[in-house]
Amino acid sequence: MTTIQDNLFDRATVADLVTSGAGRVGDAADPAATQWKMESLQVINWGGFEGHHTLPFHPDATMLSGGSGTGKSTLLDAYTALMMPSSVAFNGASNDAGTGRARNEAGGQRTLLTYLRGKQGVNDDTGGASSDNLLRGKGRATWGAVAGTFVDTRGHAFSALRLYFVPATATHSNDISQRMATLADRLTLSALDPAMATHIVGKPLAAAIKATWPEAKVTKEYSEFSNTLYRKLAIGANGDGLNALDLLARIQAGRSFNSVNGLYRQLVLDTPSTFKDADMALEHFDTIAGDLARMEEAERKHTTLRHLPEVHGRLTAARARIRDLDQFGLTRPGFTKLTAWSLRLECDLIDTAADHARDRHRAAAGDAQTAIDATEALWDELDAAREDFRNSGGNELSGLADRLANYSGQLEQTRGRRDQFAALAAEVSTAFNSRGDFDSIQQAARAFAKGSDGWNETYQEERYEERNKLTEHSKRKKELENDLRTLVDSGTRIRGPLVTLREAVAKRLGMAVTELPYVAELIDIRPGEERWRTAVETVLGGDARRIVIPAHRRREVARALNDLNLGGRVNLIDGTADVPHRFPLDGATGADQAGRILGKLVFADHPYAGWLQAHLADGSLNALCVNHPDELDAGGFRVTATGQTRHGIRSAVGRAHRENTIGFSNEDDIDAIQLELNDLERELSGVMDRIRDLDTAASQHQKRATTYAAIGTYQWEQLDVATLEERIDGLKKRQEELLGSDNRLQGLQKQINDLKELHRLAQLKDAGLHNVAKRAEGVWQKLVERKDETSRILDPHEGDETLALTDEQETYLSGVYAQVTADATDEDPVTQANRFTERLGAVKRVLSDQQRAANLEVSRCEDSLLDTFELYRANWFDANLGDTLDSYPDYLRILQDLEASGLYQNRAEWQRAVAQWAGEDLLPLAQSMSSEIEAIKARIVPINDILQGLEFGARKGRLKLKIDDVNTETVRQFRIRLRKMATLATKSMTFDQMREVFADLTDFMALLRGPKDPKFSSEKSSRDKLLDVRQHVEVYAVEYPVGSDTWAAQELRQLGSASGGESQELIAFIIGSALRFRLGDELRDQPRFAPVFLDEGFVKADSQFAGRAVSAWRGLKFQIIVGAPEDKFTGLERHMDSFVVIQKDEATGYAFIDHITDRQPKPDSSENSSDYALDGGVRV
Repeated sequence: MTTIQDNLFDRATVADLVTSGAGRVGDAADPAATQWKMESLQVINWGGFEGHHTLPFHPDATMLSGGSGTGKSTLLDAYTALMMPSSVAFNGASNDAGTGRARNEAGGQRTLLTYLRGKQGVNDDTGGASSDNLLRGKGRATWGAVAGTFVDTRGHAFSALRLYFVPATATHSNDISQRMATLADRLTLSALDPAMATHIVGKPLAAAIKATWPEAKVTKEYSEFSNTLYRKLAIGANGDGLNALDLLARIQAGRSFNSVNGLYRQLVLDTPSTFKDADMALEHFDTIAGDLARMEEAERKHTTLRHLPEVHGRLTAARARIRDLDQFGLTRPGFTKLTAWSLRLECDLIDTAADHARDRHRAAAGDAQTAIDATEALWDELDAAREDFRNSGGNELSGLADRLANYSGQLEQTRGRRDQFAALAAEVSTAFNSRGDFDSIQQAARAFAKGSDGWNETYQEERYEERNKLTEHSKRKKELENDLRTLVDSGTRIRGPLVTLREAVAKRLGMAVTELPYVAELIDIRPGEERWRTAVETVLGGDARRIVIPAHRRREVARALNDLNLGGRVNLIDGTADVPHRFPLDGATGADQAGRILGKLVFADHPYAGWLQAHLADGSLNALCVNHPDELDAGGFRVTATGQTRHGIRSAVGRAHRENTIGFSNEDDIDAIQLELNDLERELSGVMDRIRDLDTAASQHQKRATTYAAIGTYQWEQLDVATLEERIDGLKKRQEELLGSDNRLQGLQKQINDLKELHRLAQLKDAGLHNVAKRAEGVWQKLVERKDETSRILDPHEGDETLALTDEQETYLSGVYAQVTADATDEDPVTQANRFTERLGAVKRVLSDQQRAANLEVSRCEDSLLDTFELYRANWFDANLGDTLDSYPDYLRILQDLEASGLYQNRAEWQRAVAQWAGEDLLPLAQSMSSEIEAIKARIVPINDILQGLEFGARKGRLKLKIDDVNTETVRQFRIRLRKMATLATKSMTFDQMREVFADLTDFMALLRGPKDPKFSSEKSSRDKLLDVRQHVEVYAVEYPVGSDTWAAQELRQLGSASGGESQELIAFIIGSALRFRLGDELRDQPRFAPVFLDEGFVKADSQFAGRAVSAWRGLKFQIIVGAPEDKFTGLERHMDSFVVIQKDEATGYAFIDHITDRQPKPDSSENSSDYALDGGVRV
């Protein structure tokens, strides 16, 4: 890679340029042609230069030479310290070509503090400590200064200086006091000695300067100081010297480049305004995004809270209903308003019913007497008919009739019993049609009864077994459900009593549960090592179930917990926070730990992690994991994957705890519990089914036993219908024979039968009417008694005002009673009175239902409010907001504020803001993408104008810069997308459409974010690639003929591809022309500010090829000051006008300036050597 200074000087001989006065300026009397050159640089106590030293400069070219480390760059850094802002790096070229060293103390880099104290290195002190090797300021204050004097072509002098004071306690450059000053004359820095000899901390530095040079302009602000430099020394166009100084600093620093494009881009072109426009667009975009976030947050808040007034209104109404219902005393003992109302209503209903019952009794009594009279008349007529029948010979027929009546009654009973028996036989699935069927059924009944006891015993045993399973499964299910709730709430594997015990400890200590982790929560099984979980749980199970308490609070904890009554034993362990980690958090994977318990673990990112690693590394816990039981005997603490352990003569198998507790996450445990719960559900369902089946079988068995028991009570004679039917048939046959022998008996018999039927019917009617009358009388009497009893209860309370109902309450209860009697419109008053108690119960049920509904509504509303409060606090926590119903006014106020602000309804305003932003920020950014490229192209023009007047190369042609567009597809698509986004200002769309577009905009703007942006994402950002339009063009040079020359023009792109001389000359032409442009002198014959410092600019140059670069700089009429190592002196001296050698006393570390003078006149450019001598060791 080629550095600027390496290539600034062509190896051709340019003695003709040196001796021809290329450094002379035009008419010195013309102020516009005035040129400032640097006459000298002075330092006091700067680096290795103790006391006052002056470095003089030739008006055209001066070379500083000397051995490595003597102080060449130290002096050039003094110029940097004098002229440049503090952001410019010191010692750029000699330290690291291309980067320089920033002004800080890190890594031994040179800083203002190290220069002023004269730091020479670092001493290794006794005991392994180290200290700085300082020339001055060790344990005491020191001071230093740098100054430069400039002279213009009219002979005017102008000086600038910086004065520094370093307190003994200074550790950083920021601790240094400094003042800057300018003087319209020459000055000698040593004049400060008297004033600074008595300077102390706190005394103003400005006073020392003013005491030495009263006319000096003193300031502590670089901006004021630099503005004076820009104005007095004509640095930069229109007083803008910052960019010019920046370019001078970069030239001095010696950055290296491979191409003309890179050279021009870095040294000439400014950072394009696209970055500023993009940052402004991003700033405004983030404001709009913030507005959107606040609006959407307000929408979410409003959505969360908007139902609060409605729910609270329902809650208030439900509470009012409960209060109203409570006034009736529905659930209170004793005499209440509801009691008084019901008794009054009952009295009214009884009065109406009693009147109705009295009227019914009177009517029924009259009807009964009439029926009695008719029955007695029919009986007399029947007696007369019977007497006439007997007198006509009907005694045998009367006997037959009596016997038929008897047998007919027996037959009816027998048939009924037979039907009953047949139904019982059907219940046991047996047909009954004959005597044989009867005997078989009886035998089956006896057999069933014999085996019933054994069946019942088997049933009881099976049911008892299933009930035990049900109890065990239900108990396990409850345990698992409790564990599941605990795991879900805790987020760790800690469950059961361990949770409640820790909560009790935390409450007593006044600490949060999260401040008292179990050891198990701080470690987990390393991925890929799950087969060793049982081993880890076994070995660490005891410690894993210990709560870690802060070691420094152990006594406090012991005192606080001493009298704490717990339901179990709590194990604690002292932990120390912020102990350095022994191993990475993702596991101790070193060869010494990989096979041990520690190698199977990962550690939580927790303050106790370092302590825990040290604790678990103990030999009593960090067991060696072995694959086979045979390996347990090899010595030390060992464990198999199944958890079997051996340590010396002690061994153990099995686990003390069934549940796993170690791990950051309990998802595996939750899944396992869910699986076990699912299995238990299936088991419980099966048990319940089997119990139901057993109970069904038992019920069927009992029913069958009852049926068989009933069957056993029957005898065949009770069911013998056929025998009775035969007897009845014989009697009927004899009766027909007698009646058939006498027609008159037949007529009398018919008369008797008719009268009997009429008499029977009359008796029935008489009895019915008598019963009606009797019942009516009874109803009436009971109603009268009931009225007396009701009045007895009600009368003592009639004067009690607390039991009086308001009209609204009376209407309300009447309405409820009407509701429960809505289907009783056809009932008589007695029925209504008799059903009052039933309907009063219905009224109470309605009131209870309403009360329950109101309580349920209160519960629902309260739960809804509390859920809303909890949801709000979860999303927008505010310590000032409570989570109880008393906090309702606070949340209502938030809702009211939201509605008053209207923020949640600002969608239209936000859309207008997006559209406005697109027009005011994106559109200018899109325009600046084009205008900046045009500006780059326009900047070439004045530089080319300068180059047009300068001969270039051996063929004495001309050089010009050209620009090609090199937009990539990515940049092209970006610019298309940018222009499209900028049109949002003119588009009409819904909020949802705009929201979708804004999401795209968010991704789009992410492309433009820089590393300092809090929202920067390296994966998304393409900021430099898209915004740095300098990358969208390529600058290259073209060498072309002039006049009568006809050789072909040549493109010059890569600096390394040309010959050494050409590259050096090319770089000098480009940089020099750019510097003329930066200084604002592109239209003048010469730059008004001429000094250009080149630190180690000729390290790789020799006499043969340095001339062209020197010629270029002189052709551009700059004053050059070059720092070069002494081994390059002979190769460069023929091109320089003045020579300064820097020397260093290795014994003391002090540096000196020696001036070299010619012993003879300077040789002609054709000669290869000159004779020089030091000025007798004189310190200049």
